[in-house]
Amino acid sequence: IALLALRWLFAQASTQRVSAMNLEPDRSAGHTRLSPNALGEAVENEIERIRGVDGASARVLGSSKSPTLRVDVKVADDGDLGYIRSRLEQDAVPNARQAVGFDRLPVWVRLNVATEQHRSLN
Repeated sequence: IALLALRWLFAQASTQRVSAMNLEPDRSAGHTRLSPNALGEAVENEIERIRGVDGASARVLGSSKSPTLRVDVKVADDGDLGYIRSRLEQDAVPNARQAVGFDRLPVWVRLNVATEQHRSLN
């Protein structure tokens, strides 16, 4: 059991957040660094303004050369999943990619929708 717990801890450490993102591929042209927290906050703020969203959490995982944006979206009871998905695909994700200059920035989105049974318990 102890070995299994240790392995789990190592697995958790492998999904560390990125410390900083270098936005200039050629340093001779300048050096611009972006805090992943700033990107996460900007993405969260944009998503939370979408009608039908109760909250959002975004963080950058991986490495500065190969980052991945992970977004968790809490959908309101009256949220329209089609509309929210459309706004994510057409606005929030492209804006995040443009901000960091990675056209192919991988983005994982998880939509959290409370089930009817879970809603009645709250």
